[in-house]
Parts: sequence; C-alpha cells; structure tokens
Amino acid sequence: MKKETTIYDIAKELKISASTVSRGLRNSEEVKKRTANLIAKRQKKWDTDPIILLPILGPNIRMP
Repeated sequence: MKKETTIYDIAKELKISASTVSRGLRNSEEVKKRTANLIAKRQKKWDTDPIILLPILGPNIRMP
C-alpha cells in the first residue's frame, strides 16, 4: 500500500515550511507564484489530491 503524501513531505522536499505548503495549496496571496507553482508540481508529481492534504492542518482551512 502506498504511503499518503503529507504537507510535511512536500515541505521537506522543497526545503520550505509546512505552513508555506498549506498556503500554496490554498492559493494564498502570501505565497509567491513561483513557490505556489513548485508546490503544485510536487503535489501533481505525487498524484495527491490537495483536499487530502489539508484536513491535517485543522478545521479552519478554506479551499479556494
């Protein structure tokens, strides 16, 4: 069985914080477009649905 990818896995690979990954997945204006694109590419590379990644962060997460 394949291990599910977490925001922590993406953050570790990109050498950024998990908070930045979270903001990037939510298309926050606080994250530069270049960084958001890198996050999106990693998420697609691992074929992970961003909706699966976000509940780990808590109930106050809003999807765009």
